[in-house]
Amino acid sequence: FFWMWNDKLEPAKLCAQLEDMRSHGLRNVCAHPFPKSFRAGSFSTRMEPDYLTPEFLKIYAAVAKKARELGMHLYLYDEGGWPSGGACGLVAAGDKEGRFHPRRIGYGKDGRQPFGVYSEPWKKNPDYVSIIEKGATERFLELTHSAYVPYLGEDLGTTVRVAFTDEPQRPGGVTGVSLGWTADFAEVFKAKKGYDIVPHVKEMLSRPDETDDRLAKLRIDYNDVMADLFVERYLAPIQKWCRAHGVLSGGHLNGEDM
Repeated sequence: FFWMWNDKLEPAKLCAQLEDMRSHGLRNVCAHPFPKSFRAGSFSTRMEPDYLTPEFLKIYAAVAKKARELGMHLYLYDEGGWPSGGACGLVAAGDKEGRFHPRRIGYGKDGRQPFGVYSEPWKKNPDYVSIIEKGATERFLELTHSAYVPYLGEDLGTTVRVAFTDEPQRPGGVTGVSLGWTADFAEVFKAKKGYDIVPHVKEMLSRPDETDDRLAKLRIDYNDVMADLFVERYLAPIQKWCRAHGVLSGGHLNGEDM
């Protein structure tokens, strides 16, 4: 069950709600924070204190303690909104050099620029960092998962036994215009597949609906490497952190129900 935290977080009221849930047979609940900064204007939320502040973490810890007393488990939702990976804009806020900007290779966002690799500034969506850039997930974990550790104490790995990641997504492309990319994708691709993908990208973009064997292999190899990066640079670091803290790792992948 998802428990939306979208108003003033009062420990007494939250604990009373837990007691009510338990009286109706609930044993597991996932507290889902909705900070005011998450897609401002799109959701009705007055949540305070703000996400990941010491005051917020103290309240979460008090709720976890109450869950333990009631024989319940509290899931750790790893974002303020979704998709997971940006810590509700905090990863972007600390990324002054743009290391974690989403990148594409192709003809720019509108298809009119010269062919090349483009990084996309945060603009209106600082939550959408590139989770497959090297180091992005480690920074995300530092700001989110690790922030809870000093507050949860014995409840981490016992009462709080599952971390839930929500709709993480790698940078995508635009049909006929661009492909998702990373700062080191060309090097990683060549190391994994034994050839350079860059000279083939223009053809892959100009023939999006054609599926001859050669093009099919290029596309399969490209997506294979992107999938590897998603596992190696996002899922694996989260799994490593969770195992180190006795927590299970789960969640909802974007598009898994398509």
